[in-house]
Amino acid sequence: MSSYLPEKVYAVCTFNSASNYGKLLTNPDARGQLAVIFKSKSQPLLTEVDKKLEGQFSCKTGWSSGVGTIAFGAGLMAGLGVAAAVATVPVAGWIIGGAIALGCLAFGLFQMFKPKPTCSEMISYQESSWLNPHPTVTFDGHAAVTKQSMISCKEGGFLLPFISASAAAAAAQEIGSRNKSEIALNGVISFIGGMTTGFTGGTSGLLGVGKSMLWGTGFSIMVFQPAIDIQDLIIREGYDDNANPYYDGMTGGSPGILDILVPDLPLPKPIKEPLAEFTPMDDDDMAGSWNLKSAFDRLNKVRDNLAKRRADLSKIGASERMTAAINARIAEIDKAIKIGQEKGFSKANNPLAAKIFQDARSGKYGHEVRNIFTNKNGNGTGMNRESNYRNASNTLKEGQNLQERNNRTATYQANANNNKGQIQRNVIAHSGMGAVSVAGLVLPFVSNALTEGTLQVAADAAMADMANGTSIVSKDH
Repeated sequence: MSSYLPEKVYAVCTFNSASNYGKLLTNPDARGQLAVIFKSKSQPLLTEVDKKLEGQFSCKTGWSSGVGTIAFGAGLMAGLGVAAAVATVPVAGWIIGGAIALGCLAFGLFQMFKPKPTCSEMISYQESSWLNPHPTVTFDGHAAVTKQSMISCKEGGFLLPFISASAAAAAAQEIGSRNKSEIALNGVISFIGGMTTGFTGGTSGLLGVGKSMLWGTGFSIMVFQPAIDIQDLIIREGYDDNANPYYDGMTGGSPGILDILVPDLPLPKPIKEPLAEFTPMDDDDMAGSWNLKSAFDRLNKVRDNLAKRRADLSKIGASERMTAAINARIAEIDKAIKIGQEKGFSKANNPLAAKIFQDARSGKYGHEVRNIFTNKNGNGTGMNRESNYRNASNTLKEGQNLQERNNRTATYQANANNNKGQIQRNVIAHSGMGAVSVAGLVLPFVSNALTEGTLQVAADAAMADMANGTSIVSKDH
């Protein structure tokens, strides 16, 4: 005695990202005659060749791929933006990153909205088949399917039969909600992947990206994928209802612990040396790339350049005006000395010297120069002579040198503060990207747990609907 499935029995897909359910139909082209009828409903009973669907599902495969691709492109640009805070990203880097991001956007939209086979066409492919058909009963020459049977779709999902419309609606709602969450989570994971790639490219260049990809591939093969398989094994072994035929059918191909730890295929050779995310390179190597040095190497280079430019930087703003004023005063004094050597320093013969003497006495040239032209009595009597003008010129030159030294010291301190801020930004950025990378390693396990949980939800709902089946006694096989 078995619970067989009549035509238009309800079907819920584990890959559906919407909340609808469909109805399973017979396939007259593959089946031929339809002689076995569920009399009370005047509906043919389904067989393993009946793989048609009324109503279509919104498969999570295309949506997840499209959202993931777009998120990767967005993350790539975000990673370049973070890299720009700690390093100089060349124009070529932005152009390449922008082109990749636009390509991801276009391809992602194509993945989501490209014309694709309907669910009815998809499950009619040879790669899609009924699981667990009746081992002995046939209808019209084909193996009958029962309430415990399900269709394995080529896309990876499973279509579970439901007798009750309300049970099918509830299961479809829960499965669709979980699949939407999974799509969103996979988008976050892809964004993180793009962000780390963009940051690595912005700080270490194309070679750094290549090394990171090589390291990531090795890590995925040797560590990450086996860890996901072990997680699957733990979740499935911990499932409460060990007698659920739906769950057994959907997870029957899961590997054992020995398959995970000792795979049949040989593992690739171990990576000989750790690949650092940021690899310093010589200047000669820089010619063949657009940005291969690490942020710290570039900081040291900038620091060296700044050290060479300190003298020029001392002429910025107020220091420039002060230096120009001192130079002008020195020139005046030197000119007055030259005139004085020929004509003396009297007011009549050397008006410029008289003006300088008066300005110096009034403090225009500073306190030290004023003292040079002041006698013990506190006046300028007898102080208008060549030696004092020479002393004043030398004093101004010494003051200028001192000012320049002060300017250089202030510039050096400012540069040190800037470098300190740059290093702090480096630490923050790298720490933040480290946290992002850790999240990128953890979230796939969350997503995988969500996927496994969806299978359990679907299996439990289909099992609960078992009581709604119709029993038919078969006399002729």
